Amino acid sequence: MNNHWHDLIQQYISGTISDDDAAALEQQLISDSNLRDGYLDALNLDSALAATAESAELALSLPVLPSQRALTPALPSHWLSWRPLTAAAAGLVIGLFSASVVWAVAKPARSAQVRPVLSEGFEDAGMSFERGFPRSAGVWGGDKVQVVRSDSAEEGQQVLRFGPAAKRKFGYADSVVDISALADDVAGGRHELRLRASVRTVGGQAPEQLYTLRLAAFAEDAAAVRELWFSGGETSQRALGFAARRLDAAQDGWVALEATLPLPVGARHLVVSIGAAPVDESTQAGSYELDALRLDLVTTPEVLP
Repeated sequence: MNNHWHDLIQQYISGTISDDDAAALEQQLISDSNLRDGYLDALNLDSALAATAESAELALSLPVLPSQRALTPALPSHWLSWRPLTAAAAGLVIGLFSASVVWAVAKPARSAQVRPVLSEGFEDAGMSFERGFPRSAGVWGGDKVQVVRSDSAEEGQQVLRFGPAAKRKFGYADSVVDISALADDVAGGRHELRLRASVRTVGGQAPEQLYTLRLAAFAEDAAAVRELWFSGGETSQRALGFAARRLDAAQDGWVALEATLPLPVGARHLVVSIGAAPVDESTQAGSYELDALRLDLVTTPEVLP
């Protein structure tokens, strides 16, 4: 599932999707079985995260099918009021539940607000880079990083190519993002940093690749962040907040990575670190390409009792 459809599904779940985009999503759901699977996974994940985050006083005790939550238009106002799909799309989605039942806990409706922080497609051929981990914010560093043209870019015509590392298992592309303005401009609700990116392997002999995405928020300036990043021990213990995701995937094609991190109080800089390596270390590594990177601040308003 590419980032375009992923974005529309997330907008649908948050209630921010436009009428035209909703119609496009419904048509694609009818013809694309992989997208339907991704749609249902997103609904189940949203339900699970919400049930974990809500307190016992706010969570309702009645179990409701995710398909019913998504497809029932006439619910009381304190229930989720997602846009119902068309009959054709709804029928296909409901059919996927015929073999098994997935339960979720209903939660009070909340409309998440998404604020773009960084959108990078690497279309600027004049971008500057630093060797190794960057010493300043707003630039990329890592292993042999460079912008190259690609006929199969995830978006646009250029990608960021990096690696492989000479004497390490992983090749990395890293950046330090200035998020100091966010700390001064948020109030109320739950605030999360959400980063999504597409990565793939070019060349090499490994049939499977291991991809990692790490996010770390620091109160220090960019120069100090670099020292903290390499000071040894667990990064999670030195950072105000830390999140990591890893994914094993076949070498062919773009792979979507995503991680979220609650915005810590006092955070001034965010490290974005993308790593890649063959699962089998004995196989020859290829180069790696990064594209379609998005960093958003997702704010969920507080639910009043």
